[in-house]
Amino acid sequence: MTETTTPSLQAEVKRLHELRLHIDELKRVEKMIEADILSQSRDIIAAQLADAPYGAGTATLDVEGYKTKVVVSKRPSYDQAGLAAIRDQLIAAGQDANEYISVKYDVAEAAYK
Repeated sequence: MTETTTPSLQAEVKRLHELRLHIDELKRVEKMIEADILSQSRDIIAAQLADAPYGAGTATLDVEGYKTKVVVSKRPSYDQAGLAAIRDQLIAAGQDANEYISVKYDVAEAAYK
């Protein structure tokens, strides 16, 4: 089923599509610039957050009057194999490992392909 559209509607739909493409490109460039800023200012950010718990918090970059806030989140990581070994030891000792360790299962996206 083909719908009849007016030339002005077709033009607006085309314009919207082109605008969305342009926005996607701007977002891609924005991410590249943000990554470049982070890589170049890593030492400045680390120095500002040196006394913050876990090195996390908000740092402010002031470059030639342009202020940019950088939020560094806590991202703890754990030795998964070590935790599994500790869990096995607790179970072997007759302890309830769930009192001490919560288990989160994760499946890689690649496993679905």
